[in-house]
Amino acid sequence: MVDTHAIRDLADHQLLAATRSGRDEAFAVLVGRYRESLSRYLYFQTGDPHLVEDLVQDTYFDLFRSLNSVPEDLPFNAWLFKTARHNLQQHWRRARVRRMLSLEWLWQRRLAQTPHWEDEASTSIQRELVEYVLQQINPTLREALLMHSVWGFSCPEIAAMLGISLNAAEKRVGRAKRQFADIWTTHTEAEPRRG
Repeated sequence: MVDTHAIRDLADHQLLAATRSGRDEAFAVLVGRYRESLSRYLYFQTGDPHLVEDLVQDTYFDLFRSLNSVPEDLPFNAWLFKTARHNLQQHWRRARVRRMLSLEWLWQRRLAQTPHWEDEASTSIQRELVEYVLQQINPTLREALLMHSVWGFSCPEIAAMLGISLNAAEKRVGRAKRQFADIWTTHTEAEPRRG
């Protein structure tokens, strides 16, 4: 029979060693030891208890997958919080990209900036044309264009978010702008001019 009191008294590095050797109860003690403080830290960052639960689960899943690579020169709780922070940043990055790529969000922003004297028909026509032009652009280029021109990310930020080189990010943004301008010009010049 396992002495659970003795396991609870072990230091973090001892619990990690016991977990690596197959002692599931040691892993349970590690999880229990930091769950509350980890949850509190993430709640202060997000204010969302459901998201906190997901991030805590992700962090402990990362721990389980990385048992053999947890660095021994870093205190365990520092590694755990660093991993939780990384998971939170990944969540925010994905949420920003999803929001950024939403054409509906783009139009909410555009309508908020539209002067009240512009008539709705004109705004509706522009909206349809912008959506049409964006749909004609290669999806990879469209993503970079929206990140840069709508959301305001710099090319180095885009490169980091997409996991590509700075040179590739700059090329995508440049090509996307040229494609948008070419398609836009083709369609607007075909319309009768208003005088």
